[in-house]
Amino acid sequence: MRAISDPGYTPKRRDAKELLTLLDEKDESIAQLAEKALLRVDDLDDAAKDAFSTAAPRARGRICRLLAKHGAAPRLATWLSGVLADDADAGVRKRAARALGQAKSADVEAALLDAWEREKDLPALRAIAESLGKVGTPSASEALAAKSIDDPELERIVKRARLIIDRTDIRVTAIKAIDPNRAPSRPLAMRFRCRAGLAPIVASELDKSFSPRIVSPGAVDATLAHPISACFASRCAMDFGFVVEPELVTGDDVNAAVVRALAKARRIFSELEPAPHRFRLSFTGGGHRRGAVWKIADDVRKVSADLVNDPTESTWEVVVRERAQAGKTNVELLLIPSALEDSRFAYRVRDVPAASHPTIAAALARIGGVREDDVVWDPFVGSGSELIERAKLGKYARLIGSDIDDNALEAAAENAKAAGVDIELVNGDALKYSPGKVSLIISNPPLGRRLNRDSDLRVLFDRFLSHAASLLTEDGRIVWVSPLAERTSEQAKKLGLTQDRGIDVDMGGFSGQIQLFSRSSKTKKAKNGR
Repeated sequence: MRAISDPGYTPKRRDAKELLTLLDEKDESIAQLAEKALLRVDDLDDAAKDAFSTAAPRARGRICRLLAKHGAAPRLATWLSGVLADDADAGVRKRAARALGQAKSADVEAALLDAWEREKDLPALRAIAESLGKVGTPSASEALAAKSIDDPELERIVKRARLIIDRTDIRVTAIKAIDPNRAPSRPLAMRFRCRAGLAPIVASELDKSFSPRIVSPGAVDATLAHPISACFASRCAMDFGFVVEPELVTGDDVNAAVVRALAKARRIFSELEPAPHRFRLSFTGGGHRRGAVWKIADDVRKVSADLVNDPTESTWEVVVRERAQAGKTNVELLLIPSALEDSRFAYRVRDVPAASHPTIAAALARIGGVREDDVVWDPFVGSGSELIERAKLGKYARLIGSDIDDNALEAAAENAKAAGVDIELVNGDALKYSPGKVSLIISNPPLGRRLNRDSDLRVLFDRFLSHAASLLTEDGRIVWVSPLAERTSEQAKKLGLTQDRGIDVDMGGFSGQIQLFSRSSKTKKAKNGR
């Protein structure tokens, strides 16, 4: 007992026989400790089979469970099939059936189907149906449907098993990715989602043909009449999807409303991919809601065989948004094409702690603007995203990135190479290093995490602004994210800088303000890169 109670105990192969005898203990806690120890034995197959032949029913069932956890089911599928067919104890047959759910083969399916026809014990039947859902083919689905069932729990398991079998079969022929060059035959209502505060920038990135409309600080509604790849014109959007007309329902009718909305969504799916349409449900309110998802999936299947709930290999993420409204619930679906390749930030082959989210970096570059003679410096270069995003907007004279973290500089170099952008990288302190005169300073300061000095951000930001302002050309500008918006605005004013923009943005866990400072509001303004 002392040995198996020790989490660090690693039994030898010769210890397996003695440990297996403990699986017959009436005390479940002792049996569980023995099982955990046996899971650390390399080769357990022969010892387990030998012990099984003379063990009592309780131990035989635990041995079947142990072999499944040990990963032995595929190797011992024939033996487990024999147990399922011949063991006199229903509990043992139930354990054997569950273990066979991990051993996919035609022989296993045949053994489970044979047991499905013969078995009389209800718990064993439930285990057989569950395993057929994992390893069965369409013929198993037909056999499950053909059996008369008067137990609600078994009926539920059978429905779920058939859904799993059907979606597994569909995966063989279904498309794996959505064609980015496919255009809808009719305009589709859509929504771009972004970090709260960036909606105006997202709207400005989109062509007028999208008819962009800001609907919240983090969302822009639009209309797609182009190939779906045109949506990637926005580098500041987190994602985008297609809106299904919302429905106002009573609280008890939410699931039914989702089913009706999915039936409507089929028309949108069909515009952008051939059937079947595989989707994964998620809820903005949080939680997995597994019971609701299975119920919705079963009801949707009755509406259309083309609509398949497949959380593992879906082409669409269906986001369900529920909002209380006048004593009822407003149910809205957003269809996000999850199997559409997004290569906007493919250059990010390496990252570092505290690096900018790429959409924030893209927003900073947009706000900073483009001049062909720009000398651009990022004093906290991190993984290089801000400078790379600036390069993607248009011509420039030089890109300079400095950081005191060699790991960050290495990451920036790798990302710049992947992006095909030439950045001059220097190990330099943002408060002391001078790249010479620069026309644009663009950065998302790491809030002290790579500064290795005084923890007072107010002092750090004051000192940095003073240093940065001394390096700006006559018409230069600074664009950055400040967590101390009022203080840095006041400091910039004291330094003779004019604040041209201030956008409050959700930085993912805290708020910051994207600030744009320039030497004078009357100086030449950079054209926004589009």
